[in-house]
Amino acid sequence: MKIETNELIDAALDFAVALARDESVRVEGGRVRFALSQFTNDYDLYSPSTDWAQGGPIIGAIKGFEFKHWLESKPDTCCKAHIHNYEGDWIQFGPTPLIAAMRALVQSKLGDEVDIPEELT
Repeated sequence: MKIETNELIDAALDFAVALARDESVRVEGGRVRFALSQFTNDYDLYSPSTDWAQGGPIIGAIKGFEFKHWLESKPDTCCKAHIHNYEGDWIQFGPTPLIAAMRALVQSKLGDEVDIPEELT
């Protein structure tokens, strides 16, 4: 199912981030999981749009990343993530810094629409 990047949230956004980063994940019970090691079948929750331990290093690796937060803005758009580098210029908004940043990353790699498994929508 195609979803606009600026509407991605929760597990659908996490799945799109995995696609954008070419990471191996699986969808299980409406959640996105990643392998803890290439040598085991153990999987853990993949949630870079809500977990700073996962999303923070992703943001740190983005070249040309800028973030802004408006306290007097609407709750759904109070955070702005901007990626500007030699590859292009992308701006996304969200209710939290991680959501805005992950949306910007996804847009920069996959475009304005992403094909998401229906069980994640």
